[in-house]
Amino acid sequence: MPPALTKHKRNQRPMLDRRKAQLAFSHDPLRRSDRLPAGAVPAGTVVAVTLRIDAGNGEDVREAWLEVLDVAADAEAEGPAGLDASASAHDAGGLGAAGRFAWKRIPLQPVAGGLEACIDTAGEPRVLFYRFHLVTAEGDVVYGRREDGLSTAGQAVALPDDSLLPYEAHGFQLTVHDPAFAAPAWFAGHVMYQIFPDRFARGTGGVRWEGVEAHERRGWPVRIHEDWNEAPDWREPYDPVDFFGGTLQGIEEGLDYLASLGVRAVYLNPVCEARSNHRYNTGDYEAIDPLLGTWDDFRRLAAAAEERGIRLVLDAVLSHTGAASRYFNADGSYDSFGAAQGEGSPYRSWYDFTPMPTGAPYRCWWGDETLPETNERDASWQRYMLGEDGVLAGWFAAGAKGVRLDVADEVPDDVLEKVRSCVKGSDADAVIIGEVWEDPTTKESYGQRRTYALGRVLDSVMNYPLREALLRYALDVEPAAALATFLKLQKANYPGPLYASLMNLLSSHDVERVRSVLAVGSEFRDRDRSQQAALVADIDGGADWRASRLQRILATLLYTLPGVPCLYYGDERGMQGGRDPFDRATFPWSGPRADCGQDLTECYRDLGRLRNSLAALQSGSAAFYSCGTEVVAVLRVSRDAGPVPQIVLCAANRSDVPQTIAIDLVDASAGLAPEDAAAVRQTSAMPRVLFAAEPWRVNADVAPTCEDGIFTCRLDGMQACVFALGPGLAAPLERGTGVICHVTSLPNPGADGENVAFGTLGAPARRFVDALVAQGVRYWQILPLNPTDEFGSPYAGLSAFAGNTRLLAADELPDAGGPAYDGFLARNAAWLLPYATFAAIKAVVGEVPWQQWPEAYRTWRPELANDPALAAEVRRECERQFAFDWQWRALRAYANARGVRIVGDMPIYVSVDSADVWAHQEYFSLDENGCVADQGGVPPDPFAAEGQLWGNPTYRWDVLRENGYDWWLDRFGRLFDWYDYVRIDHFIGLESYYAIPAGKTAFEGSWLPGPGIDLFERAYERFGPLPVIAEDLGLVTPAVKLLLARTGMLGMGVLQFADGDPREFWKPDLGKMCYTSTHDTSTLLGWVKSRYGLAGDAGGSGDASGAGAVDSSETVSSSDSEPSEATDAAGPSASSPLDAAARALAREFMAKVVDSDADVVVFSLQDVLELDDSARMNVPGTTDENWGWQARQADLEACMGRLRRMTRKRR
Repeated sequence: MPPALTKHKRNQRPMLDRRKAQLAFSHDPLRRSDRLPAGAVPAGTVVAVTLRIDAGNGEDVREAWLEVLDVAADAEAEGPAGLDASASAHDAGGLGAAGRFAWKRIPLQPVAGGLEACIDTAGEPRVLFYRFHLVTAEGDVVYGRREDGLSTAGQAVALPDDSLLPYEAHGFQLTVHDPAFAAPAWFAGHVMYQIFPDRFARGTGGVRWEGVEAHERRGWPVRIHEDWNEAPDWREPYDPVDFFGGTLQGIEEGLDYLASLGVRAVYLNPVCEARSNHRYNTGDYEAIDPLLGTWDDFRRLAAAAEERGIRLVLDAVLSHTGAASRYFNADGSYDSFGAAQGEGSPYRSWYDFTPMPTGAPYRCWWGDETLPETNERDASWQRYMLGEDGVLAGWFAAGAKGVRLDVADEVPDDVLEKVRSCVKGSDADAVIIGEVWEDPTTKESYGQRRTYALGRVLDSVMNYPLREALLRYALDVEPAAALATFLKLQKANYPGPLYASLMNLLSSHDVERVRSVLAVGSEFRDRDRSQQAALVADIDGGADWRASRLQRILATLLYTLPGVPCLYYGDERGMQGGRDPFDRATFPWSGPRADCGQDLTECYRDLGRLRNSLAALQSGSAAFYSCGTEVVAVLRVSRDAGPVPQIVLCAANRSDVPQTIAIDLVDASAGLAPEDAAAVRQTSAMPRVLFAAEPWRVNADVAPTCEDGIFTCRLDGMQACVFALGPGLAAPLERGTGVICHVTSLPNPGADGENVAFGTLGAPARRFVDALVAQGVRYWQILPLNPTDEFGSPYAGLSAFAGNTRLLAADELPDAGGPAYDGFLARNAAWLLPYATFAAIKAVVGEVPWQQWPEAYRTWRPELANDPALAAEVRRECERQFAFDWQWRALRAYANARGVRIVGDMPIYVSVDSADVWAHQEYFSLDENGCVADQGGVPPDPFAAEGQLWGNPTYRWDVLRENGYDWWLDRFGRLFDWYDYVRIDHFIGLESYYAIPAGKTAFEGSWLPGPGIDLFERAYERFGPLPVIAEDLGLVTPAVKLLLARTGMLGMGVLQFADGDPREFWKPDLGKMCYTSTHDTSTLLGWVKSRYGLAGDAGGSGDASGAGAVDSSETVSSSDSEPSEATDAAGPSASSPLDAAARALAREFMAKVVDSDADVVVFSLQDVLELDDSARMNVPGTTDENWGWQARQADLEACMGRLRRMTRKRR
């Protein structure tokens, strides 16, 4: 194929049909079939680009070539005047004046489905552009970048002649960066917070009046606002010398608050001494402004921040100083010989005293005579600022971990490279952020194309283009496709390290607050200060409410995008404000005020927690989508973040109207790598909600799905949700019905039908399994099988591993000894010998706590098991545990063989007087005597005004973590060996736990972090998918919800805890097993009577004995015959009207549960029997009269018809 076009006159062939040409050719740089490798590339990479040609619409292509434009090379060839300051990024793509750029031609070669050529990117970092040029039978076609911003795919331009070719179609961008480019890992992907120092917090020291005096001694005007909450000065003539007295100490005192927001970096606007409150007119680079504090204060702040995992980034103003400075000293405020004071000044060469066209007697920043520009190429300036002992080196020595370069465009690239050398020489891990307002890869300033984004200067830039794109989306200026396209192109065009470190923002000190833009409906540019003040004053509650919902959506997107989400101080509090100085008001520590709308602090706190807990959001690959005109979505994938891939999807709907969406997540144009697409395609588990900007409303048509890479969902209006896709760490449960009944509550009748003993693992349990099978019940849920305490509680006892031998069927004991016994000892030695020894000592010394035992017994040692005084009892206890294990395994096998799965229970804590604490004292919070140092409990709440003290020692999670959580993993293994599924009691305690020091009240405890996802990932690595269920009742924090969603565990939804009145509306939350009651709540009938005032005189019906509680016509049968609903609903003849009404309502609620969307519903046996609170199993906070309820065989048989009908409805 010839590499050059043959010229044709217009009348030699007809005009080519543009629509037909658009259908015939296609190229999308995000599709790996079209460009490989995708995205920006290191210099030296060979990039293959392919133009796909549709066989049905393709033209007879006679000639074809790829045109490549190297703007930097062309500019260098033309000389310094080759690119003037007015050139735009679009010019670089091919819209410049005729003859400006030369497109290099590379022949296209035929490949399957199209034409291909390769671009060799050897050489210096630069930005290239390319497009395709074809000559067809009907005319010339140029295929280049699409200009409407609605797709990353290109567009075909039909040309009658080739004279317009260089200017008619823009080129696709190909960014070539330095192969050595690397940005600090600590910065990329984490949360940043920007602080305007004068306006954040005064601190306990208040205003630094010594700083006021220091300013006044220099002759600088100072006005201190006594009222922290009043508005900044703004009226003309405007002079920014009003101060509120914020200090470095105030910032230090606010670090815990910042840490609660998930902040890992704090960017401070200038802190060096200066005349103004913004301090961009630097007076002295070597001095902290005395109004803020001292260098000692800064060092303390930096150290305190680092203790909390937070690093400080300082603002470096290099392009200019203040006229009132020790360097220029125009007003004589310093005792230095400033540049303005004569030729002999040591700083004279820093400045250019050539008069400007504006009338200024020296070169100054944008004509502002208070800001004389520096000559950054001056050797003495460079020594002072960038030298080994220079200013920047001093900042890093004091504790700074990065710099933001103010107006980076104003500093030449060669100087910026020296800045990088200085910064990285001081701290190789420091971050360098550039203030750049446009696309940094195609930025031109002062006639030069900038290269600072290509790996040799900046690690990051302020992402103002993203802010503009998000606002256009939120304000309905552009369709969702425009935002998705923008996001795709940023990913494609920015070097990877820069892209991962972009400072993504919605507000800053230089632009309006996002809340005000969203409330007003536009930015405030071109409005004077009085007009801006009036606009904000007119924002009413309705406008703020809508703006707050839009801000939630944008914040959710910001925190799920690649890069560094940066929160401008006060945005979380709903602060309003136009441009300077309205965007620089004080932080509203004292609560709502006139310039603050709806508070979103908790929203940002949850987003920060979400961001910091998910590797996929910090460093995962990204893909972007739009659905219709309103919905945009962001997908993040991390395949190496843990034992299972992390796949996270954010979907946002800006519209007031709910949107039903279907998104092809593996669409090639989204930019997903093949390996990530494969992981997404394999996802079939129900998506779990990690975060919702607005409350996630449960509705039958809302439930999201993800099958074969297609995500479907119905999003409420003005909603943004973050979903976890993929299987998680938990094993799924099949759809079915369950019944809660502990082994002790099983009927164990004698000859007269009355119970003669508690239920056992023998015949009573097998009869119950048979009954469940006959009624179609899939799950039998029990309470813990561990030994109980003296009150009979299975949630507190001598061991977390041993079985309760009181449950043994005495007539079914196995023979001790032999291979089975020896195998049991070998498999369980790690816990069995300590427990048996512990029990033996108890038998010898009596029932006293181990802390009071003789010294020889106070610590577990293996040789104790062979102590002559203990050995016989150790042997007997091992035999009893063998018998328990044998009977339990037989019972489980019996149930499993009949299709019944057993759900066990795991208390989170163990008793201080237990074999576990005795044998592993290092894992528990104990004092030197082995007594509890910190005990578990819960703080005061509406259900317990004094809180709860449980007496159990809390765990030393730091020690457990160091040991790989071995004790906990052994515990999981023991229970997974016992049960089909395990319910984890008090699940919140594994995310964060409430620790109360010994001798203190529940008011004096504190929340501390638990092991979180780390423990479950370790468990997954050992056991595979975890058969666990989370008891997430009571206090459920966003962090707990997040942990549940990440693990994929089902939680518990109890109808009694429904919001509102379940008679009117009730649906279980997604991702929940549905319960009518639990062992810790009232029975359903008892709750109905109490909640709706239907207690009355029940005439004895509904009591714990079950008398009159069920219809005697209902019998257990495996046949299809069963009583009618009408007969069943009639109830006992002895019922009072109130009791009958309560019973009818309880049945109505049972029916709601049966008909619910929950895959698994569980009834307490008391609810099946229709018993009231006299049959309650446990009343939390009490010890007497609990754990004793037991069903009667006759009652059990009588209720089964109703249970059978319920299970059949759920098949």
